[in-house]
Amino acid sequence: MLVLDEDRSTADIVRGLLPSSCEVVAASDVDHALALLVERDYAVLLAELSHSRDDVIGMLKWLKREAPQTSTIACSALRDGRVLIELINQGQIFRFLPKPLGRELLRRALIAACERYGESRAAPQRLRRVAVEPLRRDHSLPARLLDYFRRIRENARVRQ
Repeated sequence: MLVLDEDRSTADIVRGLLPSSCEVVAASDVDHALALLVERDYAVLLAELSHSRDDVIGMLKWLKREAPQTSTIACSALRDGRVLIELINQGQIFRFLPKPLGRELLRRALIAACERYGESRAAPQRLRRVAVEPLRRDHSLPARLLDYFRRIRENARVRQ
């Protein structure tokens, strides 16, 4: 599980809610999260939207295209309905949680996201139903970053 939040205590809260066998990795900014996502796949991404919101949204769109099996939980204290509707309608997020995070609500969302990941691994054909359109160059994450991480992923595939 990957937790993207500038507040490091969020990752500690997640660790406390999950069994010790679940690895929780923390990233405090989009660049670090993208570097981690390029290195390996994660079952769940918990992402705070208010920190560099446009970059996070661009990253979520990239992730949904590149790793559709990853379940994304977005959380935010901001109530930007336009952004949430866009993300939900495009299938970018599995759940949205308002901040401050309630422990029980977060625990249930994490369990549901892990179960969804397991289902997608067991029946990969289901991922075609949630496929997203290719990204356009005009989205919020700069095109040069997308190209950079696309090349890194391609290099990683070649090395395998």
